[in-house]
Amino acid sequence: MIQMLPTKLNKFLLCKYLYLKYFHKFIFLHKPLCKRFEEHTIKLFGFYVCKSCLLLYIGFLISLIFIYLNQMFYLGIYTYILIFCTILTFILSAPKIYKNFNRTTKDFLRFFDGLFAGYVLISTFKLNISLGVLSIICLFTLKHIYNKQRKARDLCKDCPQLNTGKTCDGYKLQNQALLKIDEEYSEIITESINKKGKNYD
Repeated sequence: MIQMLPTKLNKFLLCKYLYLKYFHKFIFLHKPLCKRFEEHTIKLFGFYVCKSCLLLYIGFLISLIFIYLNQMFYLGIYTYILIFCTILTFILSAPKIYKNFNRTTKDFLRFFDGLFAGYVLISTFKLNISLGVLSIICLFTLKHIYNKQRKARDLCKDCPQLNTGKTCDGYKLQNQALLKIDEEYSEIITESINKKGKNYD
């Protein structure tokens, strides 16, 4: 069936297949797999997962469950406390402040980021659709600003392996996976060319 598809599409699908086959365990990874960043990553069901992102999504999911059960929406005076905690958490999550905390504090912040983001998003939609859309814009704007600040910092600064010209310890497994992708891709393409050549004989 794939043979009937256009050549460019064949190659695209082949690349995607090989990428998922050999690189799937790294697609949820944001940091190198070295001792310097070992606290940032956990291995879950064979996947290397960014701990911060995992805690963020768990918090978000929990907030959705609580809101669905109507336990986090009509809180009376406690709503103001929740709003204050939300703003405080988002401020503390700013990269310039966040980087000064230890790993445990960072993990708690990421969890509450997800928890409060879910609360803000769903509760504003319950109040008004326009307000909900505005909350999405605000959350994505904040995410963009924070991501930009993170990219400005060199995570591997002062690492002794940075200028060796070799693959560092943090990316050896990823490099091996990329080599396997390249090898199998070359084998499949070569085999395909040879088959076409025999058909013309």
